[in-house]
Amino acid sequence: MEELRFPDDLIVKVLLKLNTDMVALVNRRRASMWIQWHGVMRHKSAAATMDQTDIRGLITTVHRSVMEAASL
Repeated sequence: MEELRFPDDLIVKVLLKLNTDMVALVNRRRASMWIQWHGVMRHKSAAATMDQTDIRGLITTVHRSVMEAASL
C-alpha cells in the first residue's frame, strides 16, 4: 500500500492557519473580558460602591473566561 504524503508547505500552511485562528480567538476573548471589566468598573465608579457579591461575580466571570481560553 502506498503511503499518502502531503507537501511540507501545505502542512505548514494548515498549522499556521490553525495557530492564527486560535490566537484570534484568545485575543477576542481577552478583548471581551477587558470590555466587561471596563464596563463594570465605569458603572461601579458612578455608583461609588462595589459589594462582595459584585466582586465575587466579576472574579468568577473572569476566571471562567480565562479557563475557557486556556483550554483551547
